Amino acid sequence: MKRYILLALILLAAMFAAAQEVPLRKAWKLDWKGTYVRSTDGCVIALWEDTDAGDTDIWAQKINPSGVPQWTEPRIIVSALGLQEIAGCVQTTDNNFVVLYEQSGRDIEQSVRAQKFSSNGQRLWGDNGVQISSGGGAFVETSLVPNSIGGVYAVYGRNYGFHDVIGQNLDSFGNQLWTAGGIVLASHPNSIQLDSAVSDGEGGLIVNVNKPQGSIRYTELTRYSPQGTVLGNNPMLPQSAFPGLRYSILQDASGGYVLWNVNTQSYGGLILQRMDSSGNLLLPAPVVVTLSANTGGMTPPLLKPVSDSGLMFCYEDTSGYPDVYLKVLRLNASYEPVWGSAGVQIASGVSSDWVFRNLQLAVTDGGAAWLSFVEKGEDETIQVLKTQYVSLAGNLSWADNGIVLSASNPYIEMPVPVAFSDRAMFLWRDQLEMQNAIRRQVLSTGGAAFLELGGAPLVS
Repeated sequence: MKRYILLALILLAAMFAAAQEVPLRKAWKLDWKGTYVRSTDGCVIALWEDTDAGDTDIWAQKINPSGVPQWTEPRIIVSALGLQEIAGCVQTTDNNFVVLYEQSGRDIEQSVRAQKFSSNGQRLWGDNGVQISSGGGAFVETSLVPNSIGGVYAVYGRNYGFHDVIGQNLDSFGNQLWTAGGIVLASHPNSIQLDSAVSDGEGGLIVNVNKPQGSIRYTELTRYSPQGTVLGNNPMLPQSAFPGLRYSILQDASGGYVLWNVNTQSYGGLILQRMDSSGNLLLPAPVVVTLSANTGGMTPPLLKPVSDSGLMFCYEDTSGYPDVYLKVLRLNASYEPVWGSAGVQIASGVSSDWVFRNLQLAVTDGGAAWLSFVEKGEDETIQVLKTQYVSLAGNLSWADNGIVLSASNPYIEMPVPVAFSDRAMFLWRDQLEMQNAIRRQVLSTGGAAFLELGGAPLVS
């Protein structure tokens, strides 16, 4: 009997040796928020939360463009008592990375913290990172923006009765350059929401918040110097500067800023305006890209910059309900449609409870588009992860609804595409047969899979 058991163990060991090594361990929490960064050597570093020995830490793995892990096992970026929850991660100007996270737990004071790490996974701000502030409720919105000295601006809003947006400027060594605990960048006696923050291109920061005014909300932009003082007008623009009062800000490839919103009911489509870092509007009037669509579905619209200073816009069209469509529109630097006025349809379906979720867009340097989305299968307990590629000329590589990345999952979370010149990498979390995993797949523009069908586990 012992001989048979020994033989079985030997066979299992041989099978595992032949297979690609994948970390497998017992854990009660494996969370993937879609967080990744790209290193200068062309690789991708994915970050997630995982529990080992009772505490939830932040782990990472580096993956090359063919989907092959570069480290023999995932590396711990943040390890501490309690729960560590990722809020964002960015590359710094010295080609390292900073992850912003919140620490909490029983008998542990809630705090906002940051850790800097190298492209080899080495922790650079000590074993425990640096604390930015403590106390208060959990994050509701965050932005992490590289500064010009190898550090970051950390900007965040809080819930549970807090009415401020807080900011801190960290240097390359993790030192706080502003008042300990950060400074109030924006506030409102009732409520305030952080939309985003972007670099001003001159070492400072532009913060975008929206505030209530009666039954509506309006946007305010404020520019801050590296010293934390307001530059120029506060707010940068009057309320009348943009139709509908509320908008988001996006830094484009030319270093300027796109102000944008979608309102198909009052204004007929995608509204665009361009601004410089001083708050000067660069177009005589906002451009409205007409959309014969109702974009009020469950999938938020996405806007991404293109290297030619144009834009890529992806959205869900529910105007023909119950028929639902996913579409992508490319605009040139003058905000004129390149792929036809209606854009390119990438998927369609008939809505019941839901058809599409988790629409994501990645743009190549040349201006092609990779899209991923989750579709409900015929069995309502199954979700299907799909992708579609749109060439520079606006041609679909595959028929309507794209091709399948994973077809038998009852649960798929936060799929994200990462675009390369001739391929794309996809990362997502799923659950099969009570086993949680973060998976990866790489596809060529012709649809050839680099890894096993259904995706190879990064950690399981």
